[in-house]
Amino acid sequence: MAVAGAIFNHESGIIQAANESGDIILKADDVNLAAGVGSVDGQANLTIRSVADTRDYRFGSAAVNVNDLDLTGTGSNSAMNFSQRDLDAVANRFSRILIGHAGTANTTTIGDTSLNHRFDLSGRTISVVGTLLSTTGVGLLSTHGIAAAGPSLIKADRIDLDAPQGTITARIDSAVSGTGGLAARALGDITIVEIAGDLILVNPTVWTGAAAFVLSQDDIELRTVGGSILDGVSNDAAETVHVQGDDVKLFAFGSGTAITVKAVTGGAFSGRATTLNLNFEADAVVETLMAERTI
Repeated sequence: MAVAGAIFNHESGIIQAANESGDIILKADDVNLAAGVGSVDGQANLTIRSVADTRDYRFGSAAVNVNDLDLTGTGSNSAMNFSQRDLDAVANRFSRILIGHAGTANTTTIGDTSLNHRFDLSGRTISVVGTLLSTTGVGLLSTHGIAAAGPSLIKADRIDLDAPQGTITARIDSAVSGTGGLAARALGDITIVEIAGDLILVNPTVWTGAAAFVLSQDDIELRTVGGSILDGVSNDAAETVHVQGDDVKLFAFGSGTAITVKAVTGGAFSGRATTLNLNFEADAVVETLMAERTI
């Protein structure tokens, strides 16, 4: 439906590729997926995006009005709206689900949203204004910045945050099932607070050739409220870098916490935990290093 302003309505039946192993691409300026849970189904890749390059995206509670009615077709036609009903219509068998795109001037706004499997959500800038919850994982792909500061929250087992031309500010609860973690990349500053338990750093899944699990050309601050900051990949090669930035600050608050990572810094390094097990460049300037026991 490559016509500006077109709404894709699906009210009955199942949307599937002619060949179950084939990709599905839905392109319109808004969608109305009203045929029920799992009514968009497949085993390959699902891509949903707008026709207009500047079209905004809204998810969850950001896509409904005060009466909890989907904004699709209500005259609020400045965005592609994905209410909770629309998201629930996507089955969990796809290899990858990508919704949105990074246009020249568009914004993706995510309200209270629950995802029952892995989704990648995209936009030029991304703003989380509620709780984004996934039972498995979520990727936020933005060219120019991701903002999910308190009281907003991203809660998932696996969290990938990518803003290669912007900054990242996020409040997260990651590794909720104990098998995931966080990967993040930005051009500018990265500031992330893990609100529950350990912050585990893992290889990214939405970009390749990663120089580090958390990577910035500017400053990085990773902080836990009551947990450690740890390498989440077993049998790491000696050259694996977990955190790479200019000034790097790693703060693991709480009793019995540890920081176990390899950090590469262009400027200064600050770290605080009960136990520090660190490997970083010899020429890094250590501003603060606080621990009961340093290894």
